[in-house]
Amino acid sequence: MEVKLRTETVHFLRSSPHRWDILLNELREKRLPVVKRLCDTRWWAHSAATSALKKRYEDIRAARVSISNDTDEEPATKQEANGLQNKMDQLGNCVLLELWDRNCS
Repeated sequence: MEVKLRTETVHFLRSSPHRWDILLNELREKRLPVVKRLCDTRWWAHSAATSALKKRYEDIRAARVSISNDTDEEPATKQEANGLQNKMDQLGNCVLLELWDRNCS
């Protein structure tokens, strides 16, 4: 998965307390790593962020669907959620996410 997409995903969810709460509600019952911002100078941070994103993929997807269907959200926010999900669902990004996680863990 390209670094830009990971960064956009984390930024989108963390830039709004409401969106972050939606994600945390999806994760509440599970004990897996939470997605985090990347550190530009530390390669292991990229590995940890990728691993968390892979393990939380379905939870992040569910949070985005919830945001997209929320009637209280701004249309631009809904569109951004859909656009990021479409990027994440592309086969190439799924393959890269798997490769990053296997080779950097």
